Amino acid sequence: RVIAGSDDAESWVEMRDAKDGALVRTWRGGIAIGQVAWSPSGRRIAYAAGDRREAGKESSTLWLADLDTGAVTPIVERIENLSGYQWAPDGASLVYAVTSKAEADKRGVKLRETLLDRQAGWRDKSFLYQVVVSGGATRRLAAGGLATTASGFSPDGRRLLVLREVEDVSGRPYSRKEVWELDLTTLYGKKLRDSFWITDVQYAPDGRRLLILSGPSEFGDLGRNVPAGMTPNE
Repeated sequence: RVIAGSDDAESWVEMRDAKDGALVRTWRGGIAIGQVAWSPSGRRIAYAAGDRREAGKESSTLWLADLDTGAVTPIVERIENLSGYQWAPDGASLVYAVTSKAEADKRGVKLRETLLDRQAGWRDKSFLYQVVVSGGATRRLAAGGLATTASGFSPDGRRLLVLREVEDVSGRPYSRKEVWELDLTTLYGKKLRDSFWITDVQYAPDGRRLLILSGPSEFGDLGRNVPAGMTPNE
């Protein structure tokens, strides 16, 4: 809401009963929290809260709140440039993404390395980590020169779908997505598909099929519903 008599805005998080909309709990004032997500098990939620900025760096802590005991404990602290997270199906761990910011050229100039380097933030890369909720043991899941995004866990929590973006000027939109399946036991990765139009992918409940969100041209003419000769809006 906009605070009356000012140009300032206030936001907060509310938990409401799905049956009648009654307010159960609210987080308001003090440290702003965000990215609230229920744990798959128990009456617990995780959320991110910003920490103090130091030397121009912004960090966040992932917290675990137990709604029965009222206890709030940190899962992983002072994550620089946290961009998102998701629970594993068993509630024992989280996968979170960290954005590695490219350093600006101190000379005040920029040499365009590729076509897509014209876009702001193209050189920033997102990498994945997994943290065990009990104890906080953390490991890195992705590295290298390509940005990675976690799409979803398999129902048994043993595999993770990961998207990587690659510049490809052979066709619109001049970058393509690689869909990878990462075995979280061995960390062996298997590429499942190259795509210009996929934006998200999830496992079906049986863990053997995939649900894909994409533009209409992803599978040839199957998804197109425009007259012949027209280009669909992807």
